[in-house]
Amino acid sequence: MIVVAVIGVIGIVAGLLYLFAGNSLPSFMTAGSHVHTGNHLIRGLVALVVGAALVFFAWRTSRPRSGAVSR
Repeated sequence: MIVVAVIGVIGIVAGLLYLFAGNSLPSFMTAGSHVHTGNHLIRGLVALVVGAALVFFAWRTSRPRSGAVSR
């Protein structure tokens, strides 16, 4: 679950980069897009939603069960 949480945090960071630094993104984040169509808002929002969902999923599955006995 740690891997899922790390991927989620990376997704959140990428979403924030797309939203707030859209025109000055690093070159590896714009690879393959020769024409800038202005989809930074959509890509940023999707990255934020997916990242938040992954972090939430990792958090929910890593919590101890209420009936579990810890030793």
